[in-house]
Amino acid sequence: MFLLVPAYPGCPGSKAVKRSLLVGSVAKVVAPKREALHEAEEQLSVAMADLEKKRASLREVQDKLARLEQKLETNKNKKLDLENQVSHIFI
Repeated sequence: MFLLVPAYPGCPGSKAVKRSLLVGSVAKVVAPKREALHEAEEQLSVAMADLEKKRASLREVQDKLARLEQKLETNKNKKLDLENQVSHIFI
């Protein structure tokens, strides 16, 4: 990279040249990082969508488990009632 040296320090164009060189060098550094950020955000979006699907599936399984546990508790109570009825019959 070549740097332009102004004819004298107070030259009005020297600041503009330095600024444009600085902006150009910053743009070269920032552009790939912006692209990488964009790609990472896309990957995150896909991962979050997949996570939400898995969370919904987990909620379904948890709901089913809760229903089965309730049914088990109900059946245990029925069993106890039947055992009590049988014991009253044979006493």
